[in-house]
Amino acid sequence: MGEGYTSPTMTGTVSFDFLDPNENSACSTALDITKTSTFNPATGIINYTYTVLNSGSSFAFDVSVTENLGTFTGTNTPVPTPVYLSGGSDEDGQGDARDLIPGASMIFTASYEINDTDFAAGQIDNQATATATDSNGDTVRIFLMMEMTEMVT
Repeated sequence: MGEGYTSPTMTGTVSFDFLDPNENSACSTALDITKTSTFNPATGIINYTYTVLNSGSSFAFDVSVTENLGTFTGTNTPVPTPVYLSGGSDEDGQGDARDLIPGASMIFTASYEINDTDFAAGQIDNQATATATDSNGDTVRIFLMMEMTEMVT
């Protein structure tokens, strides 16, 4: 059995598929992502903080956060690129991207410097995605709904 799975009590000739989410909904990886932003009018910098939570009952391996460039309305480059800040652990022993045990969270950060076109628009819209791999090797994704940062001077 994979990590995070427990054997159910069964009688008779009942079969149980641990990998079928319809039968084994209690053992799953689920991600939640929240994002906050602050704008500093003195520097023209928007700072983003992304918090990813494993709200499921199984491990989330190699957690990452990306900005969805198709929904990003900023016109300057480089675009925000989330980088790992804290949290998580190396549960798979691979020494690569951090992992989350059930109930744990990790934080990523990014920044973006606005330009005159962005300032004239008055806001930057963008959307982030958290991605991980579950205990079965399947990809788990959660999309953050559109985040709007107003540039107030």
